[in-house]
Amino acid sequence: MIECSGTCARMKDNCNAVHFEASNNTCSLAQLILLEELPEEEAFPVFIETQAFNSLEQKENFLLIGQGIDKVQSYPCNFTLPIGNIDFQLGGIAVLKGKIHIYNFKTNKCYHRSMVLSGPWDETPDCVTPARNSPTMTTVGENILMTGGYVESSSSSLDTIESFDGTTWTTLSTKLSRPRIAHCSVGISYTEMIVLGGMNGPWQMRLVEKYDADGNMIETLPNLITGRGYFGCGFYQGEIYAAGGNGMSSVEVYNMQSKRWRAIANLKSNVLFPNFHVYKEKLTMFGSDNSIQIYNGETWEFASESLKNNFYRGVSVKVPCH
Repeated sequence: MIECSGTCARMKDNCNAVHFEASNNTCSLAQLILLEELPEEEAFPVFIETQAFNSLEQKENFLLIGQGIDKVQSYPCNFTLPIGNIDFQLGGIAVLKGKIHIYNFKTNKCYHRSMVLSGPWDETPDCVTPARNSPTMTTVGENILMTGGYVESSSSSLDTIESFDGTTWTTLSTKLSRPRIAHCSVGISYTEMIVLGGMNGPWQMRLVEKYDADGNMIETLPNLITGRGYFGCGFYQGEIYAAGGNGMSSVEVYNMQSKRWRAIANLKSNVLFPNFHVYKEKLTMFGSDNSIQIYNGETWEFASESLKNNFYRGVSVKVPCH
């Protein structure tokens, strides 16, 4: 199903839908005419989120990797977890062409496995150099883009952009407008992502920029209301959410149409690196401890369920149940 969806995505001029027949493990491509077509910036996150969940039997699930030793878990159902006493420190995670890719700063190693097929996690032979703390990893079209991060060996922040095609990491000639660490990024279309905030030295930046899949900065957007580092972001119903950070619980929302930021209700507590996903059609936050917060359109509420373990300063991605 993933490979079929990927083929359709690469043939988007004459394909916008796929049908998977489980009985004989085949798929077919189609070009459907919709009565109302979503803007690309709204359609792309929906496509990415639903690639592996088109079957009614597939349940939403999340792989969460927290900072520390053996802080890996899935919620709400089982998923094949990386085995062993993994000591993870702020790297990144993203899905590309049906595979989950993890970067672990602590070991400066990359790992991958199929999103839907059973099997072990494998080390990716090619990984980024030098090791960097707190970069971002975002899927944009046919590649994963890694931006910024902090190099401990040289005590410096990076302005570099790395591109991963599923096999090889390549340092692009294009760069971020300035070095940064502990920032956030989100894909808004098949060709674009938005990079928000982060730390530049001791300063928490308000900077918001749009980059294309080749790492070119194509637009500077209105600044965040509040400078943020060590925070989280997400894309929900055509708007970008930025929340939490160092000693912060505030949340702000950017409307893509009006190009304005607005403040909404605070999270229940200060949260470093909160992770945002759409779960059961609602914006959901994982972070800080084992609690889960859900936005009801007016305020944040604690979910009735909790994670099995605390989830702190981690990364996460939506996966199917195994």
